[in-house]
Amino acid sequence: MKTPDSGFAKNVANFENIISRVQALGASYNPSREAIQLANLTDKLNLARLALSNLHEQMAQQKNAIHARSAAFEPLKKLNTRLLSAAKAINIMPQQIENLSSLNRKVQGVKLSKPKTVVETEKPATDEEKKVADEKTPVTVSSAQLGYDSQLSNFDKVIKQLAVIPDYKPNEDELKTEQLQASYTDILTKNHLVIEANTAISNSRLAAGVKNYVKSLLGTTHPQYKAINKIPIRTNMD
Repeated sequence: MKTPDSGFAKNVANFENIISRVQALGASYNPSREAIQLANLTDKLNLARLALSNLHEQMAQQKNAIHARSAAFEPLKKLNTRLLSAAKAINIMPQQIENLSSLNRKVQGVKLSKPKTVVETEKPATDEEKKVADEKTPVTVSSAQLGYDSQLSNFDKVIKQLAVIPDYKPNEDELKTEQLQASYTDILTKNHLVIEANTAISNSRLAAGVKNYVKSLLGTTHPQYKAINKIPIRTNMD
């Protein structure tokens, strides 16, 4: 059975192979995109090697971050329902109640569809384009991450709206805006830790950028482009 670290190790080795072939192009390899310039690719490779050497620790940190985030988010929906009830118990304008109700519905969330693609890949028009289409790696954001980000954003809006209601002065400490802000900051931090853990190794999109630039430089029939294009970079380590 393949383990995640074996996939990462293969990615790092293949990324190094791509860089070696790019170096062979000499001064002709001169992309305007800073991220795929040779010096930056080399820096990225060194970071990837370091990340690989600490991968098991990173995997443990990732799991811990995910568990901590889940625990932090778990009470959020019930808390928002309590906040809405507390707001309804005081004399505020109907529009404010409606706004808070709307935000509460968003915090409660709905079942999300398949992961959304932030940058869509164009549909290939020719056989040649189809052949190289797999190298185009769209930037995707998981539905789970979008769900967490949405909950946080709407929770922040709830806090800000409650903070400007003069009569919102609950006796319960956990419902006071100061404590709500502290809770928001804590959850935000835990969410960022997961995002950082998930992006410890992220060379696949750079590799795709290199391939596309070399393609524009040499054309699809050039032997050096063909050699670089054949080097696989996995984007899914499951």
